[in-house]
Amino acid sequence: MVFAVPVFAQPGAFLRTGNMIAQRSLHTATLLPDGRVLLTGGTNGRTTLASAEIYDPATGSFRATGSMSKPRSRHSAVLLPDGRVLIVGHDGPGFEVYDPATGTFSRAPVGSYQPWGSNAAMLPDGRVLIFGDNADIYDPRTGTADWLGSLGIRKGFFWESTATVLPDGKFAVSALDGVSLFDPRGGSVRLVEKHDLGAYAATVTRLATGRVFIAGGYEDQGYFAFTKTQALLYDPRSGIRPSVKNMFISRGNHSATLLTDGRVFISGGVVEETSASGLVGEAELFDPTTETFVRGAFELEGRWDHTATLLQDGRVLLAGGYANSTSSLYIPETRAAVRVNDFETLRDGV
Repeated sequence: MVFAVPVFAQPGAFLRTGNMIAQRSLHTATLLPDGRVLLTGGTNGRTTLASAEIYDPATGSFRATGSMSKPRSRHSAVLLPDGRVLIVGHDGPGFEVYDPATGTFSRAPVGSYQPWGSNAAMLPDGRVLIFGDNADIYDPRTGTADWLGSLGIRKGFFWESTATVLPDGKFAVSALDGVSLFDPRGGSVRLVEKHDLGAYAATVTRLATGRVFIAGGYEDQGYFAFTKTQALLYDPRSGIRPSVKNMFISRGNHSATLLTDGRVFISGGVVEETSASGLVGEAELFDPTTETFVRGAFELEGRWDHTATLLQDGRVLLAGGYANSTSSLYIPETRAAVRVNDFETLRDGV
């Protein structure tokens, strides 16, 4: 007997896909030009990993690929214009590059000065911004790096800071001591403005309009750190301000992914409040046009310190998390999931 039952009534749905080869958290996930996803390093809860694997959306499965030269976690991966992936941080200096054509990693050339930062982002001119306590610029075309200056981020928490690059080349950082906007142009880094509203382990997402959306994270409460429902918006023309609405659930160590329709998909993380603590299973969606949130679907597998990667078909791959090798696909509500003969399939429309 053939039957069809809607799998979701709330915005979007989660479907299970293949498991990763290794448990990974604090790893990276990079969408390659051919639509596959490269996942590198991280920790399995016991040791830091040098291994990497590839997710293929066509088959819903993971396979091993070459390993990095050394174990890395809390590091960064940046897709270069030529389709290779630059790996930066976290345990000391030294870059490497993954070549999808050969499935191997090789050491990236670096001059006499080697940055130590663990966060990296592509600048509009093709160079790579690297930051931690300091800010550096790496040029993959020449293999050289230059020191720009100190960011002044509260020491000891730079690895929990998050950032995004704006279309004009400035970058916004959310850390323990607030949200800061820096200008790395002109051979040095310059603080443009700073606000005390930020948090560490928040998400920082550049919207389609060029504004920046900052959500959640932890605020320091002496011996304790509590998660926040706070949502902020930075507009290059008017500065930073609170959003009209905050999130439904406070969370940190979560993910925020810009969807193809301009909304932001927020998933996973940890809630730490005086009245509750634990993993967050419920997703939320932020609409920049109304600056409001709607409750999303529930994922059966709670995740934190995971990755969330927008695929070429508009789905989002959620992979890993602390002591977790599972992965899920988030399907926005523009597509419907139904169960036919106990097999889940997808069809367009709702």
